[in-house]
Amino acid sequence: MRPEINNKKKKMETLEWKDKTVAYIGILTICIGIYSALETYFLQYMFDNSSIFQVASYIAIFFIGILIGLIGREILDGKKKIIAKIVYWITVILFILTSIMNFTGILEYHYLMRYIYYYAVILSIVVFMEGYVYIKNQNSISNSLLFGVCLFSVTFACDCIRYIAEGAIDVCAYTRIGFLVLVITILISCIDSVIKMMQKGVYADLYKQMANTDTLTDLNNRNALILDQKRYDELIREKNRVGIAMFDVNELKYVNDTFGHDQGDILIKAAADIIKKSFNQHGKCYRVGGDEFICVLVDDNVDKQYDKILEVFIKLIDEYNADIQHKHKIQIAYGFFSSNSKKLEEIWQKADELMYEKKKQMKK
Repeated sequence: MRPEINNKKKKMETLEWKDKTVAYIGILTICIGIYSALETYFLQYMFDNSSIFQVASYIAIFFIGILIGLIGREILDGKKKIIAKIVYWITVILFILTSIMNFTGILEYHYLMRYIYYYAVILSIVVFMEGYVYIKNQNSISNSLLFGVCLFSVTFACDCIRYIAEGAIDVCAYTRIGFLVLVITILISCIDSVIKMMQKGVYADLYKQMANTDTLTDLNNRNALILDQKRYDELIREKNRVGIAMFDVNELKYVNDTFGHDQGDILIKAAADIIKKSFNQHGKCYRVGGDEFICVLVDDNVDKQYDKILEVFIKLIDEYNADIQHKHKIQIAYGFFSSNSKKLEEIWQKADELMYEKKKQMKK
């Protein structure tokens, strides 16, 4: 398998596990919210049916453990991934066993909670330690998000210890604080992700523009023409008439060799400016070589259009040469050919031939 395919596959796998992890964290947040709300006893007082809400609270705790195991399976490697799987399966088995015992009347959730909270404390410590190590070593998931998860694990562990030691009525006193911080970190993480995506989009457009723009003249470059060629060929297949005007700056080599490349660059920029002013409103212009330029025109009456533009083009050259501030006069050979049946490359070649004929005439 080619390296680029391997890299693409790895990138897709990375994006897939990121999506899973963020989804699990989202579901974990919902479970934490449900658990925190149920432990306030507000709903029990409102609906006067505490047993249902107590069962729902116990189930929410188990789901928190299961989701922590799933998150661990996604973000941890090697032996630590095995630990995460163990956490996941222990929680699943505990949930099944305690649920069977509760609903068969052997032993209610209430009497099992002390032991479940022992397990929750251990699990919270593991989450905190592994989360801290992961934040320290990785940049794949938002650090703020993992910080929120770690802080929540600490506050949750504190409440579990309070329940074990004191039999606290409000089991979620600290957990609510951790949950609030977790929600805030999720929002921060989402905002951060959106900003990064926007920056990537801006940079992608900037890099694309840089890749397709000639730095000296600010015209489109040969690469841009190659990318546009398919579109032009499609227009020709649809029987649109496409014309190419070719340009070549005369005596550029002489100016470069005699007066230096700085003076040659001045001539190139002057030629580009003249071409832009005359042709750019009617077509798309490209610098395709050191002293060569192309303008592609698409119009049913492209030949007549070219004749009108050429008048403006010649006038601009005359105005440039009449200005005494310019050290070197400019001469630009040109050639034009259009068709609604030939491929762009063939039109280009024919325009190039006509341009070189004009170049020979201008040298006589």
